[in-house]
Amino acid sequence: MTEDESRKAFEQWASSKRPPPALDESDRDEEGDYRAWDVQDEWNVWQAAIAWMQSQQAWRPMDSAPKDGTKILLCDGYEYCAALWDFGSWWEQSYREGRLDVSLTEWKGWLPLPPMPEEKG
Repeated sequence: MTEDESRKAFEQWASSKRPPPALDESDRDEEGDYRAWDVQDEWNVWQAAIAWMQSQQAWRPMDSAPKDGTKILLCDGYEYCAALWDFGSWWEQSYREGRLDVSLTEWKGWLPLPPMPEEKG
């Protein structure tokens, strides 16, 4: 989410909590700070919450990686690989090369994969 998108979402949320008129860029000074101290405080908390949520996507240690067949994203500090644990090894599925054992790579961390996009139509 860009800062402009975040600010627009914040202003919609903050406007829903107060009487009209709605917040917009006219409520900010030339540096982008809100003129009302309470609104600026809420914006600071909003930004901190967004930063915290984004930090939750930090790479997780390999000893916490699921070994139940769940496909996850692995990283060795240089390259990425979507793989799953099966038969005591990490495996990557490649359409061209089939299933590849990638256990010899020294994986540094992992992340869960996002859900697959929904099919339209």
